[in-house]
Amino acid sequence: MRRNVPWLWIVFGSLLALALGLGFYARRPHRASELGSEGGVTIEEDQPSAYPRDLMRAREAVAHGRMAEAEEIYRQLVAKDAQSPSGYVGVGSCCLFKGDADGARKWYDQALARNPKCLSARIGRGSSYLAQANPAEAIKEYEAVLALKETVAEAHYGLAKGLLELHRRPEALRHAERFKQLAPDSQYIRDLEILLWTAR
Repeated sequence: MRRNVPWLWIVFGSLLALALGLGFYARRPHRASELGSEGGVTIEEDQPSAYPRDLMRAREAVAHGRMAEAEEIYRQLVAKDAQSPSGYVGVGSCCLFKGDADGARKWYDQALARNPKCLSARIGRGSSYLAQANPAEAIKEYEAVLALKETVAEAHYGLAKGLLELHRRPEALRHAERFKQLAPDSQYIRDLEILLWTAR
């Protein structure tokens, strides 16, 4: 029987994918701040959008918890710039925020169809699998990210959580340590330390 996954993880996973795509880092549901030096990768590294102002508008909406507005902007971006993964990642992350992990993956897949190396889409897919208590599939996505760019802190964080769910604590500890190296000021370090302690 599949166990229930806390709502907070669904929220965190969706905002995490948005953080990668828009350059901010989610700190609490409906709140966000600048990414800074936490080891993230932006969608601009994957493929630039022709509509940076639209991305900024979506970023502002998410930062203030206006997810419906953000989703509408992303959908408009898809219509205007169908070849850029930006809009697809954004809509997917809004779906994940609403708890629709399957729907989110369809949008992330659209982003990957346009750029197979879109790291934010891979992170989003990993988050969607964790939201469905499927850590084995999540781990595959995070490992694919690290194969392309080992310094993505968010992938190490997701790997640590997924590995802990599979009771693979030594491996989880290694990725948790790497996450702390890449994101020394992240508040999620404390979350991982608690998880690692309870998994002893």
